[in-house]
Amino acid sequence: MVVGETPLPRPMSDAAEPDARDFKRLHLSHGNVWFIFVVYVALLLGGVSLAAYGIMTFDTASHPEPLALLSGLAMSLSGSAVFYIRKLYRACINDTYTFAVSGAGGDRIKRTGTIVFFLSRPLFGVGFSILLYSLWRLSITATETPDVQPGPGFIYFAIALGFLSGFLAGRVLTILEGYGTRRIGSIFGGDA
Repeated sequence: MVVGETPLPRPMSDAAEPDARDFKRLHLSHGNVWFIFVVYVALLLGGVSLAAYGIMTFDTASHPEPLALLSGLAMSLSGSAVFYIRKLYRACINDTYTFAVSGAGGDRIKRTGTIVFFLSRPLFGVGFSILLYSLWRLSITATETPDVQPGPGFIYFAIALGFLSGFLAGRVLTILEGYGTRRIGSIFGGDA
């Protein structure tokens, strides 16, 4: 930062003072942790199963592109599940996170927020996967005729794209949030 320059606003996730927020504190009970693990394992197994079904039936499908898209979305759920299973089990076995389980009203709200954080992340992954697929498909239809049909390896592309978008959705959202905040700060701060 240059001397005399106004500091850029921090992303919304960092809006509170650093000492007022503890990013290493998860407001989850033992039962909450088990519930989230069960949901993630179900998403992982369901996503892998649907993707495997898509691979097995892709060559004979009358409409292969929707099947590839659904397989990619299923793998997005799996990718997100893998990322957040890792995050949660590392929190359980390392001393880098602390679990808070008190019954006060504020802690209940924080616990609800923590549960919503973990359960909504796969949905963000699916949304990000749809966005990436749409951008990719737009680039194809913008340069080719609309009747382009996917090739035999297309399902593997959709599955890989889906998994990566689910796995990396949280990090990409953080990067986009920081970039957007910096751009808005430079636009409104007169620093172009």
